[in-house]
Amino acid sequence: KLGAEARSYLSSKNTAKKKEVDFRRCFLTMGTVFVELPMLKDSTKAVMSEVLETCLLDAWGFGYLFELGLSLHRGDGDDDQNQARVAHFILAEFSHFKEVLTMV
Repeated sequence: KLGAEARSYLSSKNTAKKKEVDFRRCFLTMGTVFVELPMLKDSTKAVMSEVLETCLLDAWGFGYLFELGLSLHRGDGDDDQNQARVAHFILAEFSHFKEVLTMV
């Protein structure tokens, strides 16, 4: 369900821009499941990778993911330490964010 919700925010560049905060929240929620529930780790990682790959189907997706990665790194909108921890784990786990890690 979270994967479908996240993909719905990527239906167009305009939608992705308008729903940036919602997409980040949804992706962090998936990240929390990935980190906290070992039984669901493999399936959650597959869904998260699929969402990131969906983003890369459009030319604007590369820049969008880069901005998402920067946002995760900075902790924009993180409510607590756990969200910051999950965000950094996502950055380290998914190669889609390699450029962000190289820059910072």
